[in-house]
Amino acid sequence: MAGQQVVVRFFRDGRKVHEQVEQLQPIRGGRAGMFRTPFKSRRAGRVAVEAVHLATPELDTVRSEKVRVNVMTPSVSSPTIVRLLQRNLAKMGYAVSRSGVYDDATARAVMSPTERVGRNLFVTVLDDYVGYRLMSDYPWLVDASLYSTDYPHSVTLWPKSREYVETLTAGLPDDARHKVLSGNAERLFGV
Repeated sequence: MAGQQVVVRFFRDGRKVHEQVEQLQPIRGGRAGMFRTPFKSRRAGRVAVEAVHLATPELDTVRSEKVRVNVMTPSVSSPTIVRLLQRNLAKMGYAVSRSGVYDDATARAVMSPTERVGRNLFVTVLDDYVGYRLMSDYPWLVDASLYSTDYPHSVTLWPKSREYVETLTAGLPDDARHKVLSGNAERLFGV
């Protein structure tokens, strides 16, 4: 299979829109092969793909078990698509422009809940040993956590705050420790 080629053709509405040649990469000890081929469409719609392998003696011994096609989502750049997105976001109560430009306001409106953590959502951590341990397993928690002594409440860690800090943050890397103890608060409050 090594060195053999496949001609890949892309069709839209019965017309060939693109053709390229790809080298087969051997798999399973050379008894089978695979190839990957990138294709970027200029517009949305159905695309038919045809892969043709020239007949060889080896071809008679090989059969394809599966065909896998990965379709990549295009980036949002078309003004028409962006305007449609903005109009529907506005109907749902989001404050977005209708410019057709994928601006910061539009990007914020389509953020997933986990993308909002550490940007719109923060938590204070006092003597939460489990929480600090989870920060090692889930680094995105670091961006959302703010160390708190809860002074002057009765559950405060003061006057032993420094001792608690050493114990609580012992498993965190230096950069994560800095974020939790002061960096996130500086970023949040703009100081």
